[in-house]
Amino acid sequence: MTVTSPTSQPDDASAGPLVRMEKNGALLTLRREYADRLFEMGIEEPAAMIERAGGEAVEGGRGAVFLVPFGEERLVVRHCRRGGLFGRLLRDVYLGRGRALTELSISGEAADRGILTPEIVAVVQRRAFGPTFRSDIVSLEIREAITVGEYIAWYPATTTRDVLREKRQVIEAAAVAVRRMHGAGLVHGDLNVNNLMLRRRSGEVEVSIIDLDGSRLLDKVTPPQRRRELMRLGRSLMKMRLKPCPVDNEDRLRFLRSYGEELLEMSPRAMLKACARQVAVHRVFWFLLDS
Repeated sequence: MTVTSPTSQPDDASAGPLVRMEKNGALLTLRREYADRLFEMGIEEPAAMIERAGGEAVEGGRGAVFLVPFGEERLVVRHCRRGGLFGRLLRDVYLGRGRALTELSISGEAADRGILTPEIVAVVQRRAFGPTFRSDIVSLEIREAITVGEYIAWYPATTTRDVLREKRQVIEAAAVAVRRMHGAGLVHGDLNVNNLMLRRRSGEVEVSIIDLDGSRLLDKVTPPQRRRELMRLGRSLMKMRLKPCPVDNEDRLRFLRSYGEELLEMSPRAMLKACARQVAVHRVFWFLLDS
């Protein structure tokens, strides 16, 4: 692959929405409308770009992500890392280039299907050894937003009527967002409290879905697939190990009812019992990972 400047690419719609190039050993896939600006910033070296631009580190689910000024917006730069036991062995090395590029493709299709998700503007990849690669994914920041996990961790011990009302709004908005995601055919693969982003828009709570690594787009998401995703979301809350946890059984039932029990083909109370059994089993694995 040759070194190519995005400005040398055709600028008509037939050229497609992506620009692909190689520069200084990096394989770049850029959104055409942002390519010139990203190229000028030195996108081929994400770490150096972050340092030059005065990027801000923010703790993420699998390590820090970085916020980088980008005109009136900010970029979110995420180095791809594995989770779980494989993450301890392989860390950030992936076989082939497909996984990060698949996330880019799914993100665009998900947005076209009406799912609120941040726009990925660049994928930067470098060969590690042999057929393996390390990748960075760059997206536009969802401004003035926090994760559901951050909201839950913030939740005050002493609540007021307004705080309780907002909590109900957050629960219902999160349930509706996940229902719409499944209705659009997206199976997230790692649905957890840190992959749901909250912000207020015109007085309403808006929920976006982030980090589509490992996601799949289907014609239809089945009830068992829906249940597995919601149970994974419930387990992620338990992994926060908050004492006391501000989300009680009534909150969980509110979420499931707002999602729509008819879509799950299981009653909300039966779902809670099944989730509790799963959490009991997973506690063993959490202990092993922490040890």
